[in-house]
Amino acid sequence: MAQAGPELPTWWDQYSERGLFPYGVSIMEGYDGAQAYWEGTLGVPSGEPGTVMPWAGDQTFSTGQFFPGPTVGTPAYIIVDLTTMEIVAIQEGYSGAEESLFTPYLR
Repeated sequence: MAQAGPELPTWWDQYSERGLFPYGVSIMEGYDGAQAYWEGTLGVPSGEPGTVMPWAGDQTFSTGQFFPGPTVGTPAYIIVDLTTMEIVAIQEGYSGAEESLFTPYLR
């Protein structure tokens, strides 16, 4: 399984005060696998909500329902506008312009 997401902690640090709340999800992994990746590999600690970037393991791959086909290219991004709770963008894989997905929604 491919891992991705090293940009998420940076985005958290740069943009969380402006309303961007990255949430890292390791697909097809339970808590222990997700913890090993997010805390061990990327150094993203767990802690009080709102104090560190949140992460989770999606052991049942429920996030896959938002993408066509049986697999998802990683990284995959789902951008949700929290004021409306609507999905406003979905992307599979790196484009080099990921920040353009969420910058229109910053405060």
